[in-house]
Amino acid sequence: MSRLPGPAAVLDYWFGTLTDGVASAARRRRWFKASAEDDAEIARRFGPLIDRARVGALDHWLRRAEWRLAYILVCDQFPRQAFRGTAQAFATDARARDAAADGVEHGHDLALGPDQRAFFYMPFEHAESRLDQHVSVGLFTALQDAASPGYRQQAASFLAYAREHRDVVQRFGRFPHRNAVLGRRSTAAERAYLKTASGYGQTAR
Repeated sequence: MSRLPGPAAVLDYWFGTLTDGVASAARRRRWFKASAEDDAEIARRFGPLIDRARVGALDHWLRRAEWRLAYILVCDQFPRQAFRGTAQAFATDARARDAAADGVEHGHDLALGPDQRAFFYMPFEHAESRLDQHVSVGLFTALQDAASPGYRQQAASFLAYAREHRDVVQRFGRFPHRNAVLGRRSTAAERAYLKTASGYGQTAR
């Protein structure tokens, strides 16, 4: 049986080499661009980690700030790519959110660079909870306030998306684009919204 990747492998895959806590422009472009090739690679390399996280077998990663970030990536970002357009994309969201909330409470996020902090906060942005969405906007606002001049534009972009997600959940109480894959019936207002809304890369397969 091959050895599973550890936290360092997860962080290296996602961030590459960081300069003053910031990933390369090429790496950042890849984060939010749907790619069948990247999806397949994440499923192949890290799918077993997602399975282990789902049953609590990676909880020991929560001991250190960077390891906790790797755990959050495995539970929050990797499923959205490995299982894009299916219910499994969201199956470990609660674990990611709980890990992020506990990490913020203990100051783990503040030990990380700006790009790493952004992904530490993503589980709040992905949560179907109005309270968590307000937390998300607060955290991304703090990230922007602390940003160096060279990072301010990127921080502003993260904050804009956080506000956009908050506004959707504030309006509907959930993300309507998930309804189909989660077997939920859309309301008339949601159906109207979905005609022009973004699926955030998670349209049903």
